[in-house]
Amino acid sequence: MVAVSLCMIGSVFSATLNVPGDHGTIQAAINAASSGDVVALQADASLSSQVTITTNGVTLDGNGFTITANFVKTSNSNNSAIGVQADNITITDVILDGVNPVVNQLHGINFYEASNGNVTSVTAKNFRTWIAFNSSDWSISNVNTEWNIWHGINVDTRTSQLASVTIAGTNTHNESSSTIPHIWVDDRSDGTTVNDLNNKYVSFDVWAWRAYFVDITKPTAT
Repeated sequence: MVAVSLCMIGSVFSATLNVPGDHGTIQAAINAASSGDVVALQADASLSSQVTITTNGVTLDGNGFTITANFVKTSNSNNSAIGVQADNITITDVILDGVNPVVNQLHGINFYEASNGNVTSVTAKNFRTWIAFNSSDWSISNVNTEWNIWHGINVDTRTSQLASVTIAGTNTHNESSSTIPHIWVDDRSDGTTVNDLNNKYVSFDVWAWRAYFVDITKPTAT
């Protein structure tokens, strides 16, 4: 009975923090959020610096709106539109636009030692890399990457915590060149893993690296 009561209390006090209705910026809403809360966009948003998520269990729901990151990287703490340093984060239904990847030098989302998260129904374009998974364990589904200049998705183990990505659903990649990997593993010998649940990618190994591309000969996942 105690556990059930606690769950009910937790669900009652979960909140939706609207941007800009309740908070003027995404970062302000993230700072105010507790585990279980949803930060929901009500309009397109423009960023002048990285949004950083450090609270576990928060959902960022874009509601189909666009987040434009038009600022220049100044350090690794300001190198992406969204930086995730927390567990059990969900990012969904949003378009991310880095405007000019050569000038701004940004990633779309940079996950660092962040586990058990989920990214679904996200489009990201005009970044160095759409998602950089640094020593993080995440699931991806139904994503679209466009005009990124390094890779669509980067999976890299940087610390003792191994990087692992599970990818499913229908995913499309249209980068700035056909030779740019859709998924890139920096070092396949260190335990970094990509779990392709629908078997939609083919991989190629070059030295310690591994590059994945969507296999267009296979039918679309349902």
